[in-house]
Amino acid sequence: MNSIWVSLQRIFAIASLLALVACTTLAPVPAGDAQDPATAVAAYARVLQRFVNEKGEVDFATLRDDRTDLDRYVAFVAKTPATSFTNAFTVQPGAISLDVMADWGTAADDLDIDLYDPIGTHVHGTFFQCAPDAEPNGYSSFCTQVANERITAVSPIPGTWHAVISALQSGPETVKGAWSVAYADTVVVQQPAAASVSVVASPATISVAGQAVKLVATVRDAAGTPIPNAAMSWTSTGAGRIVFGETITHEDGSAKASANSTTGGTQTVMATSGAASGSVALTWLGVPSTDPPPPNNTPGKVSGGGWIMNPGKQTFGFWAEYSAGATAPGGELSFDDHNGNKVKATGVTQLTISGNSATVRGTATLNNQAGYHFETTAVDNGEPGRNDSFHLVVTNDTNPLFRYETQGTLGGGNVQVAVY
Repeated sequence: MNSIWVSLQRIFAIASLLALVACTTLAPVPAGDAQDPATAVAAYARVLQRFVNEKGEVDFATLRDDRTDLDRYVAFVAKTPATSFTNAFTVQPGAISLDVMADWGTAADDLDIDLYDPIGTHVHGTFFQCAPDAEPNGYSSFCTQVANERITAVSPIPGTWHAVISALQSGPETVKGAWSVAYADTVVVQQPAAASVSVVASPATISVAGQAVKLVATVRDAAGTPIPNAAMSWTSTGAGRIVFGETITHEDGSAKASANSTTGGTQTVMATSGAASGSVALTWLGVPSTDPPPPNNTPGKVSGGGWIMNPGKQTFGFWAEYSAGATAPGGELSFDDHNGNKVKATGVTQLTISGNSATVRGTATLNNQAGYHFETTAVDNGEPGRNDSFHLVVTNDTNPLFRYETQGTLGGGNVQVAVY
């Protein structure tokens, strides 16, 4: 609290200094110094240190004889144009309070908020506001050295409010902000209609098949203000698919999704909210497969059951058998990691045996949900099975990013492999 009070006193002192300079002739300042933010800030700091005490009292007599630093700072302020942008928000009847907040990267850039009601009246601003007792309406990042400012209006009148965010232009800055309004419990708030939906893909609209693309759709009203809590739906045509998509927008009006494809081609993803929609075109680059064709089935049989530790106790039981001339192997698989994942084979499509190792592939359910494939490799290292091993991989037909895998040496049980 004391440090804020000292800052307040010093700001009032500087206001007096600026007034003094305005009434006198500004001494010549080198052009480079007048345009360099670092030089100006350093000069300003020296003025505070040398001519203003902790009570905010200015040593005008000494300053009059040595005003180089003050002239340098004032010249920078005079020659640096202000930059700003405006954002709008609609308040409905019955509002209790309205908040607008801005965040940015560097506190020293000292952005400011000016809030205007629907009539055009300037309700409040943060420029040089450093009264702790008046927070949240009474502070400026200039005083707090935090890259955040906020204004609250009590019982705001209905209509479109405007916030002007401004700063002295000293470099690029990304500003993020949010509006929020509180209504009485008896007020039925009407959600603004969606006027537009924009969809952006990252890192790019062109991707290699199998590498997911992130999507962000933003819903805005007719004034260009993002709409939170808006319903969102996703559709896709062409190659690829929507892996997942959020159905409600966040506070900044955005909803996220992800797209992927297993083949090359083009895909159009559309995001819709109410009567508004937006789309983005994706291009998937197919990569020729370098994997060898799957081997033929091996006449023989593998069976096993028991448990492994990874890290907890996981139990399994399976068998697969193939006879020469048969159309496909037969078999079963049941696995439980006792941590929420149960796998059950719905069909065996392949059995291959090499020495004492057997690999079984097929379709499966995961927690009673269809659409999965499994591959298990079991190694028979002799009786009684204490050195045998079990390896299981589960993948999803529609999500190439999904992969469940576990393996280990048997803690109990046995695996047997035989070739016909």
